[in-house]
Amino acid sequence: MRIVLTNFGTTGDFQPFLALAVALRQRGHEPILAFAPHFEAWARKFGFAFAPIGPDLRQVQQEINLAW
Repeated sequence: MRIVLTNFGTTGDFQPFLALAVALRQRGHEPILAFAPHFEAWARKFGFAFAPIGPDLRQVQQEINLAW
């Protein structure tokens, strides 16, 4: 079964979904990770399909920091 896992957050939000994707794959499913673009390399390192969604959170954080 194909399962899309998605969330919008930081590394601490992404990591549990990565662990869930590993467990799902071990059980014969096909997880697809849909997260902020900067997580793509990490997802692909583990061999998962990836769909970028939303802005790059690192860029957003940098813009916020510059505003202060």
